[in-house]
Amino acid sequence: MSHRAIINGKDHEQSTDISTLLDSNLTDHRFGKGVKEYYTRFRIKRNRYKIFKHHGLKKYMQLSGHYQSGYRDIHPDEAILNETEKTIIVVEKKYQETSGSTDEKIGLGEIKRFNLCMMYPGWRIVYVYLLNSWFDGPKYDLEKEYYRYNDHVHLLFDYQPDLGLKIKELLLENGIRY
Repeated sequence: MSHRAIINGKDHEQSTDISTLLDSNLTDHRFGKGVKEYYTRFRIKRNRYKIFKHHGLKKYMQLSGHYQSGYRDIHPDEAILNETEKTIIVVEKKYQETSGSTDEKIGLGEIKRFNLCMMYPGWRIVYVYLLNSWFDGPKYDLEKEYYRYNDHVHLLFDYQPDLGLKIKELLLENGIRY
């Protein structure tokens, strides 16, 4: 991977930060002693949500007794948790400029989701790919068609207008009331 791709991938992650896109009243909370042991909490009406980044979800679920070891660890870029509804929306961000290993990964959403279901038994897992425009080309028509009819894996694109609203719609569609 080139230095340029790393910079653009990091830019993609920052520009698609869920906390920023949701534009809600946000507060950060610590749940452990480590640097990555925090979540961002927000409310929409009466419902409370927690947003975790990278290793935060696993650490939180371990401490709360909802983690099952023995499966391949998946550390999503971001995850939205609703403990009342026992639902986790996992957001994996992918940025690509040329063909390579990243562009092959979007076909694995169901397998990653299944793995997360095993890691967090009793929780409903929804997997979301948040992609840049590279993935909206005809090369990915099969994946786009497959995920269009899939209730558990979704594709969103960083150029979509009102991306924050689309994320809120996913919260509503997946039993997370707001």
